[in-house]
Amino acid sequence: MSLSMLPLIQRGGELVKSLNRSLVLSLPEVDSHNVVCYLGSQGEDDSENVTFCKDLPAGKMPMVGTWYIHPDRHFVESLVVGLACFLVIRSIVPRLVFPADKDMVCLRPPKVLRFAMVMFSVLMLVYKSCGYSGKIFMIAMPCNMIQCLHAFLALYPKPLPPRATHVICQLLIVFAGLPVVAVATPDLSDLTLPFEIEYFFFSHACLILVPWYYVLSGKVSTFPNDNEQTLVGSFLKWTLLGFAVSSLFYFVVASPLGIMVGINLNYMLSPPPSPGDFIAGPNFRMYSLICIILLFTTFRGLITLVEGTLRKFGILLNYSNNNNTVVIEEESKSAKKNI
Repeated sequence: MSLSMLPLIQRGGELVKSLNRSLVLSLPEVDSHNVVCYLGSQGEDDSENVTFCKDLPAGKMPMVGTWYIHPDRHFVESLVVGLACFLVIRSIVPRLVFPADKDMVCLRPPKVLRFAMVMFSVLMLVYKSCGYSGKIFMIAMPCNMIQCLHAFLALYPKPLPPRATHVICQLLIVFAGLPVVAVATPDLSDLTLPFEIEYFFFSHACLILVPWYYVLSGKVSTFPNDNEQTLVGSFLKWTLLGFAVSSLFYFVVASPLGIMVGINLNYMLSPPPSPGDFIAGPNFRMYSLICIILLFTTFRGLITLVEGTLRKFGILLNYSNNNNTVVIEEESKSAKKNI
């Protein structure tokens, strides 16, 4: 790195650090409450201004944010990753190919699924609001953000243009592996309210099932439509778009927000618990990016494989043929009015 860039990086790091000077450098790995979790508001380390871990409300200590990586590195990674993701999104969006408007189905889920989406979203708000101070910001965790997208589709599908709902559903398919990983390696350390752990598993089960509903019902397909050229091209575009959108949000929005509120949102401030601590060290966020792109690729590939197999055996109609029989509700209503 050029020496001429160092002053800029240092100023950027100081700007990042100014978001919250109360963060400590690290916390002990053992569960000890006789340590400092937060410094004073201006970085004071005397006993009258610091906050001891033993004084934190139940469940907050595991989520305490720290300067596990230097503020300068926060600045550089957020700038580089954010810019790269912006360029990827800007490049892909104009190249997205959609089915013809007359062939696009209404993507509003059935009533039972809408009820489940709304119920779990309301419970999420209740649990995040009633927990420790700052827990409300945990809504920015990936699965909670997916839950918000589900509730959005359940409550407000009609005002959205058909292509907008199509994009959301395609992104939900890309994100399908996130709740699976959350259930397979759950971090329950901050779930302290009654039945919150049960809620966690039931809500994540719903998050896992919804993308499969859209694909197996024929409303959304992972295969290219008639206007696209190749399966590989369509696969890469949607996978990279989902990866770029999520990375942009967590490096540019969630990471500074986590620093400001002192909460380790989506493990952007320190590594998540992992078997053997294989995601650790100063490069842990770069390792996480590699794991995420592999996860997105694997699960979209799995859903594509299942859909292709069902098509081959005639269990699932081809997307283009199936769409020709169903049109968007709004277009049907407007057509009737014009007659």
